[in-house]
Amino acid sequence: MEPIDEFQPTYPCYFLLQKDSIIFNERGDAVGFSEVLRFVGLDAGNAQWSLPLFTDEDLSRRFVASSPDMKDVACIFAKDGAELCKYLEMAKRGFATVVFDPDKPTGWKRRIWPIDYAITQIKTRQGLR
Repeated sequence: MEPIDEFQPTYPCYFLLQKDSIIFNERGDAVGFSEVLRFVGLDAGNAQWSLPLFTDEDLSRRFVASSPDMKDVACIFAKDGAELCKYLEMAKRGFATVVFDPDKPTGWKRRIWPIDYAITQIKTRQGLR
């Protein structure tokens, strides 16, 4: 897959995790993450998975609400490029690509990038190593 343009996320950038990836205290407040994060993805075909990213929390919540198979899913955000790179590095073991706001209106094109390309773009744009 040849990327057609630069990967330029906005922050915060939202993604989805299985709730069993989150540690809750006795009051039910999220206080941390489990050792292994279980990201929620989309079947991209050809035995590959795509990690959906969202430009705002409302879009991520509507995506979950419209997907009957997504019970016990939490919307999480990366506050900046360094944090998003950290999550993408963890996710790349199971995902070949990232897709922004996968539920596009009719006529809009899905924006899909190889996950390694997305990581490189963020690091380059923000001067990260």
